[in-house]
Amino acid sequence: RTYTRTGLEWAVVHNRWSAQAEYMLSDVSRETGQDITFTGGHFQSGFFLTADSLNYENGDFGSPQPNQPLGEGGIGAWELVARYSSLDLTDKDVTGGEIDSLTFGLNWYPVPMLRFSANYINVLNVDGGPNAGQEPRIFLVRSQWAF
Repeated sequence: RTYTRTGLEWAVVHNRWSAQAEYMLSDVSRETGQDITFTGGHFQSGFFLTADSLNYENGDFGSPQPNQPLGEGGIGAWELVARYSSLDLTDKDVTGGEIDSLTFGLNWYPVPMLRFSANYINVLNVDGGPNAGQEPRIFLVRSQWAF
């Protein structure tokens, strides 16, 4: 079996605001049964409450460099984010389900290379698959140190 994944990405940063979108298509060639296709995508937007912005260079987002880092008289960089995601894992004889969700989050970058995130994920709909009809709510916290 083999698969081909094709995607389209878009991103923009304008001062304190940023947005990005992605759409992916995976074609799966199977030894038995018909070939199948899965799709997924998201749109995300963020806005810094502080006078900061994301770094975007050569098609890649980097961590913001807080203008007023914590410990140097500042409070770091604070960002509000929102995201809509959709994933379809059902095609022909495969019933993996379809899911749509909304995420709202807050990111804090106290100093360069350190990030704390809190996200609330609201699953809007699960159609088909083993979790059909479920609509979980998720609260997720994360810390990240990049070096």
